[in-house]
Amino acid sequence: MTRNREFALIDNTTQEVTTSDSILELTDSILAGHGTETADGRLALRHDALADRANTLQALIVADAGAEALGEDALTVMLHDRRTETVIFDGWESVLPLFLMATGYAPFTDVPRPSGATIVWLDPLTERTFLDSLARLGAVQLFVADPDTLEDAA
Repeated sequence: MTRNREFALIDNTTQEVTTSDSILELTDSILAGHGTETADGRLALRHDALADRANTLQALIVADAGAEALGEDALTVMLHDRRTETVIFDGWESVLPLFLMATGYAPFTDVPRPSGATIVWLDPLTERTFLDSLARLGAVQLFVADPDTLEDAA
């Protein structure tokens, strides 16, 4: 008997479906080298993967909105390098989404979190928060089976 897989991930670009019995295994399958790293190394890989996607998506949003329509302060916040920088500001009042790395702000650091209804927080801390963050970016769809519905398949 084989057991039904508990997790499924759809890549929204390729429409490829990956299934797994664990979040860790699922993350390992989509993030090269993740499974062979130390805990700190895995966190760094998840952080960089989210930061790279956020940087690209944020640049596309700026290009679509037109950089000339945005002020210098907004451009500084929107186009900072999420791999290496944390921007400090009080609040975000634009209708445009702003992607920020949660690990750059409180409670992970002493930098206070800015407020704003359109801030999209990306969290690489665990494999689950990483996959949830990829979903918030629109990169994937994560499905988790209800444990009560999982059965052994013949």
